[in-house]
Amino acid sequence: MEDVSRVTRVMSVASSTPQTKNYLAKKSGGIQPPRTKSPSPPHVIKANPVPDYKEPYRPVIEHRLIELPMFSLPGEEISKRKSQEIKERIRQEKEKWKRCVNLSAATSYWFP
Repeated sequence: MEDVSRVTRVMSVASSTPQTKNYLAKKSGGIQPPRTKSPSPPHVIKANPVPDYKEPYRPVIEHRLIELPMFSLPGEEISKRKSQEIKERIRQEKEKWKRCVNLSAATSYWFP
């Protein structure tokens, strides 16, 4: 056995262990009740749902009218103007041709 007579101070078991919660609570200002956690929201799966293969796939059809805004390209005005000019030239050529035909028919009648 060991000689215990020479030991001047005995360490208790509690002093060698880390500080307990009660000691820390006294030191910080008292024991506080545990905080209640707010309930977490339900788990939401953000992936696409698993398809139900009991029925064949049927797409969702949206019947909506798409109204397009009225717009014109810059080349449309130019092409309209040019087509009108061409029609006017063709009309003038036809009138000129009719006058020539009438004139030649009239002159050929008088001068056989």
